[in-house]
Amino acid sequence: MPAEPVLVTLPERAGLPEAPSLARDLASALATSQPVRVETAPASEIGLPILQLLLAAHRQAAREGLRFDVTVPPGGALAETMAAHGLAAQASPVTIAAGLWTGLEPAGAGI
Repeated sequence: MPAEPVLVTLPERAGLPEAPSLARDLASALATSQPVRVETAPASEIGLPILQLLLAAHRQAAREGLRFDVTVPPGGALAETMAAHGLAAQASPVTIAAGLWTGLEPAGAGI
């Protein structure tokens, strides 16, 4: 039976002021060696620093062999931020299926 994921939920506004807190939450979640799921639906604004943290956390999880999923509600703040920074395009290294960002191509393959 797969382990329940550790849940990290973004606040309504997720930008530079919230980045240190999110970095700690992600580090704590990854340190459990359990799957991690980041819920982004509550966020109405997501800034580039948060997107960068999510990319870094995906890479760390991949290095450690951990599942790391991020919800990407269609038309939501994360989908808009990803599109604004070129991560929603077909050539993007980001893997999104059924509203979940589940992976990245290896470093150097895309971004």
